[in-house]
Amino acid sequence: MERTSPEDAVELFRALGDPNRLKILRLLSERAYCVRMIAEHVGISQPAASQHLRVLRNAGLVESEKRGYYVHYSVRPEALGECAKLVASLAPAKAKRRGTKASARSRATQRPRPKA
Repeated sequence: MERTSPEDAVELFRALGDPNRLKILRLLSERAYCVRMIAEHVGISQPAASQHLRVLRNAGLVESEKRGYYVHYSVRPEALGECAKLVASLAPAKAKRRGTKASARSRATQRPRPKA
């Protein structure tokens, strides 16, 4: 699922814009968990965890798998690559061509900030 439209990017950044959702993604990057364990690890209620997972699933960041009575969630590894591509696509064309040299040079030419 390639993210090319501005709407896809907005949905992705909204999904990543909540601290609890970032905690959930970090947790799920280790292994798959059910909602109850996610809620326990993150420190939120099960209904809140379910709502956060719904947002992450709609954004294509996590996938679910039914295992008996429970549904286990895990990070879609390819989704993280898509996120990296999307963020890289936001860099100015000049910086993309020069790579890290451009950002290092721009930092070196900035005026020092006055000490408060």
